[in-house]
Amino acid sequence: MRPNTPRTPPKRTPPRNKCGPLLVWLVAAFLLSASAQAQDRATTGKITGLVSDTTGGVLPGAAVTVLNRDTGLVRTGVSEDSGIYSLLLLPPGSYDLAVELSDFGTAELKDVTLTVGAIRTINFTLAPAGVT
Repeated sequence: MRPNTPRTPPKRTPPRNKCGPLLVWLVAAFLLSASAQAQDRATTGKITGLVSDTTGGVLPGAAVTVLNRDTGLVRTGVSEDSGIYSLLLLPPGSYDLAVELSDFGTAELKDVTLTVGAIRTINFTLAPAGVT
């Protein structure tokens, strides 16, 4: 026969915070993202603007093309539903811009200088095709 010995209750460990590791990863990802964005602004520029028609109505879907005159780099974008376009992460240099949309003419602007960290706002007005 066994002597009656008091049973010791099992050790209780405090509940683990399961969100802790996830929170650490989210904070790290945010900080890395912010650092990358800051670096991009430190070495590139941005060209943005509004594409509208001659009555002031916005034109979504307009193709916007920029050509770096020094390097031959070509970037394209499309105006959003609001008529706004944005071309990001452009190296500094001199650019030619062109905007076109079906049923409308083409608008061009040559020799736009973009410097490091600059945000150039360039708006375009397109006339209906056949109207000058």
